[in-house]
Amino acid sequence: MRVLVTGGAGFIGSKLVEKLVELGYDVTIVDNFSSGSRKNLTQVKDKIKIAEMDITSNEVCNFIKDKDVIFHLAAVPDPRLCDEHIEETFKSNVDGTFNILFSSLKNGVKKVIFMSSAHLYGEPQYLPIDENHPITVYNYYTLSKRIGEVLCDFFIRKFNLNVIYFRLFNAFGPRQRPNFFIPSIITQALKNKKIEIWSDKPTRDFIYIDDVVEALIKAIDSDFVGGPINLGYGREIRVGNIARLIASQLNVELCVLNKEVTGPLRMLCDNTKAKKVLGWEPKVDFEEGLRRTVEWYRDNFNNY
Repeated sequence: MRVLVTGGAGFIGSKLVEKLVELGYDVTIVDNFSSGSRKNLTQVKDKIKIAEMDITSNEVCNFIKDKDVIFHLAAVPDPRLCDEHIEETFKSNVDGTFNILFSSLKNGVKKVIFMSSAHLYGEPQYLPIDENHPITVYNYYTLSKRIGEVLCDFFIRKFNLNVIYFRLFNAFGPRQRPNFFIPSIITQALKNKKIEIWSDKPTRDFIYIDDVVEALIKAIDSDFVGGPINLGYGREIRVGNIARLIASQLNVELCVLNKEVTGPLRMLCDNTKAKKVLGWEPKVDFEEGLRRTVEWYRDNFNNY
């Protein structure tokens, strides 16, 4: 089976590509390397085809024309960057998604798998959060992701395009960019020999990268069409407890500044739907995933 992964040099994309290669898929990636890195592809670079281009390019259609499955992961992924680079955000996250869907339609692609975000739930009205929870658009990132979902729904209804899309909670693991919470804490500890966090009170639902990749691959053979499907572990963890675990593993001091933070105070995923339609179950518990992640950053810190 011929598979194309947009954003294949990124955190999630590169891990997905490695697994697809391991399973024997014929893999092509499209990436402009604005945030992804060729270092992430070191283990598979001789086994895949790499197209360095933007997903809004007309040339993308040429790489889609013989593909069976498209994983559309390319995006400006950081809400703060989206607010700072509005035009780039909409070009990538909206125009790029339309281009992928339209090109897939023209070329008879069998399935498109799109990654949206649990940021759309905003401050939760109830926990755990299922797919029926109200959504809210409160920044340029959530706006762009919501439009991406609307585009998916449109192509499903209008053209019967086989699309499945996820709302991802907090993924983590090796190679994640250091501006996300867990790698920011680890790199802070390794660089400064101490950790400072604004508050220890917020909770999040963290899911290890290997479990994310497994869900994406199971989507290939799922009969489900549409979305959203929540993708999270189903466990609520305080960020203060995460910082304490990292401080303990790296033997550094933790300082809680007790400052006010933005964003939801609590997040917890109801992943019942993912289990039902994919036959998927998260396997890597948080503590084990964190141990692997800390170990990777410690071993690769000088090169990262």
